[in-house]
Amino acid sequence: DVRAGTLFAEKHPDLIYEVRYEDLVSEPRRELERICDFLGESFDERMLQYHEGAEQVVSMKHEPWSKGITSPIYKERVASWERELSPSQIYVIDWITGSCRERAGYAAVAGARSSRWQLPFLLAQSVIRYLPFKLKQSWLARKGPGETGETKRLYRMLTGLLTSRSR
Repeated sequence: DVRAGTLFAEKHPDLIYEVRYEDLVSEPRRELERICDFLGESFDERMLQYHEGAEQVVSMKHEPWSKGITSPIYKERVASWERELSPSQIYVIDWITGSCRERAGYAAVAGARSSRWQLPFLLAQSVIRYLPFKLKQSWLARKGPGETGETKRLYRMLTGLLTSRSR
């Protein structure tokens, strides 16, 4: 997705405005004003109070992405992955996203390479954790377009990565 976005941005730089999460949470007003300016919209103070009444809009509160949706922006989530993920999990993420991370200006994670031997186990664990989530999502959506194919696509991607890296 990042690569596709990068290619699109190279072809259409006037249509893309990149927002870094760290900038958004450290200076939300400034970033929202810049976003609104890019979109040709007026900034509204209520944009900073998005969390007030969010529970009326967000219907999938049990989904992982909705955690904190009813709270104001807070800086504590920046780099929270360093506290919440194991060195092995960080290695997997660094291994998969390394080239995109570097192009975006993020430094490599110190010590992430120390758990290389655990990679196949972590990838398998990720698939095992992800499949029930996707199956539940598919069932809830009554097997809407692309739902079941997404799980297969992820599985093929992960097994392809394992195969290409083990050669």
